[in-house]
Amino acid sequence: MSDNINLDNRKKRMHSLFNSDKCTYDENLIKVFKIGDQSINSIKNAVQYFIWDCLISSKPDMSIKIDDNFYKKYEEEIKILPNITPNGLLVPKKENLLSFNKLQKIIFQEFKKNKLNEKIDKVQFPVNVRIQSGSFGGNERARASTKKHTDIWAGDPSGAIIVFLHIFGDFKNIGIDFFETNEFPKHQVKALDDYDEGVRNIVNLKELKIKYNDMGWIFVDPFLLHQTYKNSDSIRISLDFRFMPKEKVESDTYEDENRKPYFITVNEWSEYGDTKILSTKQTLFGEYKNNNFTKSYPVNVFTSDILDNSKSNTLTNKKFIGENYIKEKFGLSDQDFNEIFPNGVEILEYSILHGSDRDDVISSIIDKINSSELRVSGENNNEIWEKGWGEILDSISKDFHPNKLMPQYFDHHKIMRFEGNYIIGITENFVYKFDQIIRTIILKKYMSKTKKLIELGCGTGSGTILAAKLLNSDIKLVASDWASKSLPIIKKISEYTNREIEAVQFNMLDLSGWEDLNVDKDSTIISFHALEQLGDNYKNLLYRLLEKKVICIHLEPIYEYYNQDNLYDLLAKNYHKKRNYLGKYFSDIKKLESQGKAKIIKELRIGFGDRFHEAYSLLIWKGM
Repeated sequence: MSDNINLDNRKKRMHSLFNSDKCTYDENLIKVFKIGDQSINSIKNAVQYFIWDCLISSKPDMSIKIDDNFYKKYEEEIKILPNITPNGLLVPKKENLLSFNKLQKIIFQEFKKNKLNEKIDKVQFPVNVRIQSGSFGGNERARASTKKHTDIWAGDPSGAIIVFLHIFGDFKNIGIDFFETNEFPKHQVKALDDYDEGVRNIVNLKELKIKYNDMGWIFVDPFLLHQTYKNSDSIRISLDFRFMPKEKVESDTYEDENRKPYFITVNEWSEYGDTKILSTKQTLFGEYKNNNFTKSYPVNVFTSDILDNSKSNTLTNKKFIGENYIKEKFGLSDQDFNEIFPNGVEILEYSILHGSDRDDVISSIIDKINSSELRVSGENNNEIWEKGWGEILDSISKDFHPNKLMPQYFDHHKIMRFEGNYIIGITENFVYKFDQIIRTIILKKYMSKTKKLIELGCGTGSGTILAAKLLNSDIKLVASDWASKSLPIIKKISEYTNREIEAVQFNMLDLSGWEDLNVDKDSTIISFHALEQLGDNYKNLLYRLLEKKVICIHLEPIYEYYNQDNLYDLLAKNYHKKRNYLGKYFSDIKKLESQGKAKIIKELRIGFGDRFHEAYSLLIWKGM
């Protein structure tokens, strides 16, 4: 009986595991599996979002944006993230669990797409995000990755195939060398305290030409030694994990008991992001799990089964917005509701998206955030509005009907955000109908005693015509917009409702046309999704409203209403920042209130919006 491992059996298994047609590099114990552009972009987006999540959670006072220069711009901040272990693992903590779980789901889907999952018995969980840099140090450690080694010596199973995927960085200067040997002693198939001990017992090590690269998935048999080199102080980001194939060979004998809990079945792997989530109670600035080496995962993690109590599962495929919800959300008494809606409301039906459907929405949001084609607010460019409102004007010129005033973008929003979930509307024109319910409540609850209503950014007049119908005829109506095409639309609404409505071209950015609004002490200012277009250029308008001491009612995306601690809101916050929507308007009013110069009358996060953010947040305030 030989004292060495039969490496030929392992080579044969590697060839059977990986389709040679997809291999860009095909060596005995190492294969490089090509990955499509869409797949690598999906994974890179998820990794980037996880790192962004770590950054904003650890540096809440720092403005951190995802863009093409993300890694270069924040390289130094990434290097000192509090959840990087000495060997470069970027581990999940309580503050970034959702983005980490999302990444795990995407990796599973990519393996499934390539029909690899059907060849896997168990997979190491979770998939590791690893950051390496020459500035990290730690090369003196007994188990430093900069020493030649096999992961078996760190406690990994001898049957586990190692997986690497390059995500970002200088892989030529911060890379991995691979070494093969014709003889691997059986007595060295065990965990070692020091990698040097193992290397001393391996003879005839030969360095392979293949290096760690960005050509695709790199699959490595553990009996091929490898060594990390760090010749640059920049960063390299990669994924690495292991899986145990269904096909066994006689040398798949060693498995450290400390590592065994971190290998799960493919079926279990598929559940994460659907019915299960990986969780931990450890925080970003807490202590790492104390162990001598890396025999077990450096964070105390546990699984939360979302469906572990079916009796308390209140989610159904279909949900409804009706009288009870409206009264509770907006604080309406029975009498209030009946006065505002004397004929009741249409019950709006929707369904909540779960599992892969929800994952697809999140993925689409990340893609949109990373898109270079997003239009940015805060610029004095009316071209898009002149074109859009011009199309509405053409539509109503010969045949006016109120339904034609619905902005074109309303019909695009089939998937929405609502009360912490992504939903799809079942009722026809769900968005427009719920929008009208919300505006009706605002108009009738807060406008009934005003003498003059001035709308900023009236657009197609969908809010104007509602005000003309709902409010007493003795309330003067003024509708303003920066697009000239909006003015003749208001004239058509005036004719249709047989009510005088003054149309004013007013630019909220440079305040041209302000005097034509004739804002006085009897005025109430209202805006529906209009101030969002000002970005950070809102202060001229804010201080003009402040000095007039009028009540201002806004239904706008309020950045400060979002919760910092969950992925659902972090996505919206990042989209809000990427689009440069309304800046710290609310924060400025809060400061003015603390100085006795303003008073906030009402603030309400309604929790509704398109899939990307919430344009339906209510803020009512007044200058003092």
